[in-house]
Amino acid sequence: MNNLRKQLYTNFPKNISWACHSVNEENIEIPDFKEKSAREKEYCLGRYCAQQALEALHSNNHSSKIESSPHGFPIWPNGINGSISHSKGLCLSAVAKSIDYEAIGIDVEQFNRMKERSIERIVHPLEKAQIGNDLKKATLLFSIKEAFYKAQFPLHKSPLNFKDVALNYDFIAQTAQLKWIAEKLPISKSSYSDWVIAYQVIKDTCFVLCSKSNKTDKSN
Repeated sequence: MNNLRKQLYTNFPKNISWACHSVNEENIEIPDFKEKSAREKEYCLGRYCAQQALEALHSNNHSSKIESSPHGFPIWPNGINGSISHSKGLCLSAVAKSIDYEAIGIDVEQFNRMKERSIERIVHPLEKAQIGNDLKKATLLFSIKEAFYKAQFPLHKSPLNFKDVALNYDFIAQTAQLKWIAEKLPISKSSYSDWVIAYQVIKDTCFVLCSKSNKTDKSN
């Protein structure tokens, strides 16, 4: 998984710490890991990744157990923001210091899971021209909206549907920008650009990072 981690840094900020593992790896240091169900393995391994990412960030809280909120979101140590994602046995976590990032959300998805009938549920009318019936683009759309949801929820506690957000996509630069948000989410149009969304496609999987910087001077 070290090679994957290096690849993620080619398009994602260096001051965000990543850790990733597969449930099929040997020597995972989680008690009774092989006896757990597939769902339990991904849950435990996601938290395991989070602790490793904290350690790589040189956080004093890397040994802290990552608990879950009533909504199922990770409860991060003081001074830390982060996110966890998993898909088909691949688990990863990204963490950063809260002085650098006010919000972080990540998502990982495989491209062979999207069905054409799901596109209508995911795509906002403002996005239809860019997405069409392309299953790969629809998968990216799904993953980007999942990452945005994870990033915004700890700040605003706003549950969202897929059509509560519309984005513009740059499939060359592998980025997306907020275009429209439902009124129930208290994010003004003037602050859309504060939310930075980037993704990478590695083999048959997409990796998405949504972040909101905590620094007013974004040149630093």
